Amino acid sequence: VLTELGYRVQWQVLNSKNFGVPQNRERVFIVGHLRGTSRPEIFPIEKVTQRNFKQGKEPSKNGFQISRSVTSGYPKMRGEGTLKLENCGIRRLTPTECERLQAFPDGWTKGISNSQRYKCLGNAVTVNVIKAIGERFNRKG
Repeated sequence: VLTELGYRVQWQVLNSKNFGVPQNRERVFIVGHLRGTSRPEIFPIEKVTQRNFKQGKEPSKNGFQISRSVTSGYPKMRGEGTLKLENCGIRRLTPTECERLQAFPDGWTKGISNSQRYKCLGNAVTVNVIKAIGERFNRKG
């Protein structure tokens, strides 16, 4: 459809776990430019490792494993939206831990109900992925 509307498109599936956060979150990213305008090559973005990003805070003081995707619903004890802690069993992620899994600063969603916080964070894109894409627009050459 975008091609029919006069756009040239580039796309790539990127996983947040390759951009310095402990979350397995694959998403399709699409960049379009009107035909006839200059356009930088945005994709492919090679796999990025955590050392390319400043070390942030861990989602939990007790340690973590790679999380499944942060969902937009209130976390249930069925597997999604949970965090397995060593020697502690399984518990719900807190909104702050979800902020950290998406690379937002602590308290970014403070001031609204927890269910709205979970919804905002589950529908958001991971900050580090968007930063990596944005940096490609500013490249020379």
